[in-house]
Amino acid sequence: MIVYLTSPPVGTEAHAVVEGGVAVRWANLGLSAEQLGQRGLRSWYRFLRTLGTDVAVLAKGWPEVGSPWLDLACRLAFRGRFLTIEHSTPPRRSAKTSRRHFGGLVPGLGLWWYAAGLRVYTRSLFPRRIVTVSRALADELVQHYRFPASKVVPVPNGVDGERFAPDPEARARVRAAWKVPADAILFGNVGRLRILDKGVDVAIEAFARLCAANPDRPLWCVLVGSGGDEAALKAQARDSGWGHRILFPGATDRPWEAHCGLDVFLMPSRFEGIGLSLLEAMACGCCPVAMGVGGIKDVVTDGALGWAVPPGDREAFLRCMQAALDVGPEGRAAIGARARAHVLARFRAKDQYGKLADVIERL
Repeated sequence: MIVYLTSPPVGTEAHAVVEGGVAVRWANLGLSAEQLGQRGLRSWYRFLRTLGTDVAVLAKGWPEVGSPWLDLACRLAFRGRFLTIEHSTPPRRSAKTSRRHFGGLVPGLGLWWYAAGLRVYTRSLFPRRIVTVSRALADELVQHYRFPASKVVPVPNGVDGERFAPDPEARARVRAAWKVPADAILFGNVGRLRILDKGVDVAIEAFARLCAANPDRPLWCVLVGSGGDEAALKAQARDSGWGHRILFPGATDRPWEAHCGLDVFLMPSRFEGIGLSLLEAMACGCCPVAMGVGGIKDVVTDGALGWAVPPGDREAFLRCMQAALDVGPEGRAAIGARARAHVLARFRAKDQYGKLADVIERL
């Protein structure tokens, strides 16, 4: 039996399911990031031994999720059959700097820089394998954080192409619910409303500038989701002068329908593992404009599939939004069709889950 460890703070239940003859126990740790770090080795070990499973898989949205004590406890409790899944590329390490002492005569050692890297590196010590959701994330962890290359295995995320698919009825339904005009050209995003990593502020700024440059076009923007920066982003939208065209309908438990309502999918992230919502949007036939950070470059590999913008280049992001507008509905539909075919060929969920299962079985 496999235990799949997660850490959203919504309870401490653990339950088992059987899929295709394989038993998987899903243990929701129910602890905040701070609480995960406070629990010691003995406490973790005792908890893990109560689960009665053979293999542990720790899903991490960030390399420092949990603690080294949790990793060591997993290694001991499961006799080495322990694997982590890294979902997000950390920001590139800052340049090494140090103070100077004795009036500038003696340079410092820059110990803070080494300590910051060591915190991430220690998380590579105890898992037998470290699965990353993109090649770019694997390269980042190996090259900049010194993860052992022999442990790191890229297995990209996958998408259910039957659920995430173009659906004219869903498109009409969600656009009516959002109360946008029938002729609206709809830009948007489906995901967390965050600034630090998701860069939703960039989307709002670029959309407002796009509206100002095309005042006679029926442009609308829908940002589906919720998050800690929602209030700040709504204020930014109001202050942009185009707040009446920028909608925040809230989170949805049917993202495949929300994607179908969009004409152009925006992903202005500052860092990403691969951009699962980008894969989902492309599978639904959306025309994508995305910052080319992390694994996004593994997805939008060709200009025929959409636009991958140089990371952090806001002017280029705006120019690509204008280009997506200028190609017209037929051009966007053609890009969306190619994007869907590309995702189904390289990122189909069934294929990717099979690759992950192979890695787990080899433990």
